[in-house]
Formats: sequence, C-alpha cells, structure tokens
Amino acid sequence: MKSDQYQNASEVLCEELRLIQLREAARKGFTDLDEGRFVDVRGDGLEDFIAGLGREAEARLGRTSF
Repeated sequence: MKSDQYQNASEVLCEELRLIQLREAARKGFTDLDEGRFVDVRGDGLEDFIAGLGREAEARLGRTSF
C-alpha cells in the first residue's frame, strides 16, 4: 500500500471497513458453496436466470415493474 493512497485517517478507516465487509461476504459465500447452497448456471442460461431473479424480486415487492 502506498503511503499517499489516502488523504486522511477517515479514508483509511472506511477502506478497512470495506475490506472487513468483503471478507465476511466471501466467508459466507464460501460456506454456502461448501454446503451446496448455490445454483450452477451455464453461460447460455445466464440471461434467463437473471430475468427470473428480477421477476422473483418484483413478486416479493408486490410490484409489476420498477
């Protein structure tokens, strides 16, 4: 890490918080993978999968569009 990368201590603390959150998200993700909680989506099905997630989110929000 270069010493001139941050302008003040607040920027350093914010960056550290982001790194801690990223580590926690990665830990949860790897745990999910290890325990089989994932969906394997092939490249040609990715667009349909994402569209399905959008429809599911809309249904959970009780909306038909954003």
